[in-house]
Amino acid sequence: MPLASGRVFVFLDLIRGIAAIAVVLQHSGDFFPKLFAANYLAVDLFFILSGFVLAFAYQDRLKGDLTWREFSKLRFIRLYPVFLLGAVLGAVWLVSRELLTGGGVSNWAIAAISLSLVMMPSPHAKNLYPTNGPSWSLLFEILINLVYAVVAKWLSLRALVCIVLLSAVGLVAAAWYQQSTNIGFLWTHLYGGAARVSFGFFAGVLIFQAYNIGYRAPEVPAAFLVIALIAALAFSGLYINMVKILFLFPLIVWFGASIKISGHYFSKIASYCGLISYPIYMIHVPMMAFVANLLRHFDVTLDAGSRMFFGAFILIGVVLASHFVALHFDPPARKFLRGLLRGRAGTEV
Repeated sequence: MPLASGRVFVFLDLIRGIAAIAVVLQHSGDFFPKLFAANYLAVDLFFILSGFVLAFAYQDRLKGDLTWREFSKLRFIRLYPVFLLGAVLGAVWLVSRELLTGGGVSNWAIAAISLSLVMMPSPHAKNLYPTNGPSWSLLFEILINLVYAVVAKWLSLRALVCIVLLSAVGLVAAAWYQQSTNIGFLWTHLYGGAARVSFGFFAGVLIFQAYNIGYRAPEVPAAFLVIALIAALAFSGLYINMVKILFLFPLIVWFGASIKISGHYFSKIASYCGLISYPIYMIHVPMMAFVANLLRHFDVTLDAGSRMFFGAFILIGVVLASHFVALHFDPPARKFLRGLLRGRAGTEV
C-alpha cells in the first residue's frame, strides 16, 4: 500500500495478514478447537481496511477524470482472477462431494458452480456461495466499491460522517434483530452483509479523510495494536462485538496508519502478509473442505492431537499455495485481463 511520498502503510498489511489467518481458523473446525470465538469479525476489519486503502488510491482520481466505469474495470481486474480460482477450487470440492456420496452431480450443484464462476450468488442455496463461502464478502465489496465510485465526487466530510452514522444504526439494528454479528452470508440475513460493508467501508474512507487532512493518531507500539486485535478476536458476545466493530477496529486502522515499521526484515514480513492475505482468504475453504471430505469418506478417525497436526499441515499448504497464487498466478492473470479489457485508467490497487 504505497504512499505518494514513498512510505508505505506496512503495518496495515500486517493487520490484513493476521485477519486472513483469523478467517482461516474460523473455518477450521474439522481440525482445530475453536480457541477464538470471534474470528469472523476479521471480515469487518477487512471492509474498513478496504475503504481506507481505496480512498487513498482513488479518491483524488475519482474526483477528477476517472469514471466509475473505468474504476469498475480496475476493481474487476484486481479481484476477479483470485476470485475465479477460489470458485474453481470450490467447484472441484463440490463435485467431489457429490460424486463421493454415490450419486451424480446434481443440477443444483451445476447451477451453483456456473453462477459462482461469474461472481453471482446461488439463489437455490442457504449460503450465497455454497462452493466457496467467503465469496459473499467479495460480492458486497464489489457493490460498495461501485457505490463509492459513483458518489465520490460529492463525498464531503460531513456527508461521510452521516453515512457512517446511518450505517452504524443499520448494523446495530441488523445485529440486534438476528442476535448475532455473524451475518450477511446467508440469504436470510442478507441485509446484515449490506450493513456490515456499508459501515466498514465508509468508516475506512472517513479514517483516510481524517488522516489526509492531518488528524493522525499518535504513534503507539505496533505490538499493542496486534495484541488488541488478537484479544478482540478471542472472545465473543453481541454487545461487545458491536463495540469492536464500531469503535475498536476503526481505532486500530487509524492508529495503524501512523505506525512506521522499522527494520528491513520486519517490514518485508509485514508486506508479505498483506500480499498473500487475499489468496489465503479466497482459497482456504475449498482446500480444507476437500481434505475434510476425503477423510470423512474414507472413514479416517483422528484424535484431537492428530487433527491439530493434520490441520497445521493443511494450513501450511494453504499459505504455500497462496504464495504461489500471489506471485505466479495473480500477476499474469491480471495482465491478461488488462490487455483483454484494454484498460487505460492505470494500475489497479
